[in-house]
Amino acid sequence: MALNRVPDQRTPIARADVDWDATTAWADGGYYGRVFLNVEGREPRGTVSAGRYEELRELIINRIERLTDHHGRPMGNRVFRPEDVYPEVKGVPPDLIVYFGDLRWRAVGSLGLGRGFYTFDNDTGPDDANHSELGFFMLSGTNAAPECRNNASIYDIAPTVQEILGLKAPCGQHGQSLI
Repeated sequence: MALNRVPDQRTPIARADVDWDATTAWADGGYYGRVFLNVEGREPRGTVSAGRYEELRELIINRIERLTDHHGRPMGNRVFRPEDVYPEVKGVPPDLIVYFGDLRWRAVGSLGLGRGFYTFDNDTGPDDANHSELGFFMLSGTNAAPECRNNASIYDIAPTVQEILGLKAPCGQHGQSLI
């Protein structure tokens, strides 16, 4: 990301003075990072040709996955291509999705923090959540015996609720009932 002016105070990326004609990629934050390439034909002032797209994504993946923390230890970052994660990609997704430190680090969405590469604060304030790609599902009722299912999928939630309510699953629905 190239800037016309580096902000001197916390500034959301959406309000930064970006030099789009000199920008190859930019990112936004949250509990995971979203990396966008400034692609010709997709972005108004795109600089990345279709022929460089995959090469550039691979370069960014390799660099992000090799990042170290503030003590010089590998962070354990994981970078995903949306088409490898989702069965169907809709709209204009980020070009890459980043889990910093297996979600132990946050990707900030602001510039002008003045603290170098790392921050130990949430630039947007606390969100009162622990994020992970793994989740949990709790069900209580007469047909729900206590047990732990380590192999359940998020796709199993809808069929489970549908079975409880006596509803038929739509054609092509993924997952299976957990009861």
